[in-house]
Formats: sequence, C-alpha cells, structure tokens
Amino acid sequence: SPYMRHIYPVLYCQFMDTGIADHPDLNIVGGRSFLNDSLPDDWADHHGHGTHVAGIAGARNNDNGVWGVLPGVRLFAGKVLHNDATGSSVGVARGVQWVTEFGPDLGINVINLSIGGSDGATDALVCAAVSAAAARGMVVMSAAGNSASDLRSSCPAVCAGSLAVTAVQFSSGASKGPAIPGDFSNW
Repeated sequence: SPYMRHIYPVLYCQFMDTGIADHPDLNIVGGRSFLNDSLPDDWADHHGHGTHVAGIAGARNNDNGVWGVLPGVRLFAGKVLHNDATGSSVGVARGVQWVTEFGPDLGINVINLSIGGSDGATDALVCAAVSAAAARGMVVMSAAGNSASDLRSSCPAVCAGSLAVTAVQFSSGASKGPAIPGDFSNW
C-alpha cells in the first residue's frame, strides 16, 4: 500500500537473536553483542536463526529469491544468543535495556525477540526490560513459541508490552479459508 511504502523506510528494527550474518538480501546497518564472553562489535550470526528471522522481516525485493514482509527495512543486530542458540535472561534483558536507552537516538523503534525460555517461566528481569521498552514507545514483538501449548508460559511473549506472534494454518490443508492455530505454534 502507499501508506506502508511511506512508513516502512523510517523503521529501524533491532533483532535480539543469534546475530545477523552479512547477506546481499539484507539491509544491515549495524549491530551489537550483549553476551558476556564477546566484544560488543562481535554480532555476526554463526548459527543462522537470527539471519533467517531478519530475512522474513526485511529481505529485499531484488529478484534474488524471496523478499520479506518489509523489503529493505534497516536492520540492527542485537546478539543475545550464543552460536548454539543458548543464552541467558541477563543477556536478553541487557540487550532490550540498551536499545530502550540508545535506540530512539539511532532511529530504532521496533524490537524483535524470536526467542523463548525453555523452562516456560515468566522471567521478571526480561519482562521488566520489555515493559520499559514498550513504555518508551518501542514496538516489541516476541515469538509465541513452538511447543503447541498455551503461550501464557512463554517468555518474553507473555510479558506486558510485548506483541506475541504466533503461526496459523488453513484448516484441513486448504489453500484458503478459515485459519486455525498452527499445529506446532503456541496459542
């Protein structure tokens, strides 16, 4: 739509994940690592999940493969997960706190958290950071999870101020019609 073409070039998305790898389809403008055992500028993705998620959001429409929901959107990598896709609440909260403090001056207004805790417990540290980001005007999107269960046990999706993103599928394998929750996704 003309409205989206006008709005999305000003968006600047922070991806809290395994980092983002250099890729010709992605408009990566920088990044930062929030892991204790790495330097702040060591935000490259050596796992693949962060790059995959960034591509879903912003892969360019350049006649080379697929394009994202907001083709060419400016991406800033926030590495909060190690190369084996593990991390800590402290690292995630540190990343969200940093972008809440410095993101507005950089033009960052969207935080994507396609991550989740394995214990299913609500994490007060992460939820406090997410709530503070939302209160500052950030849009915080979090994965609902892939356990085919109630998302009320999925953090950070359950945090106040977070928009939980889940998957849907068409019923009975149809290509269109009413959608139902994805059989793998939390609901």
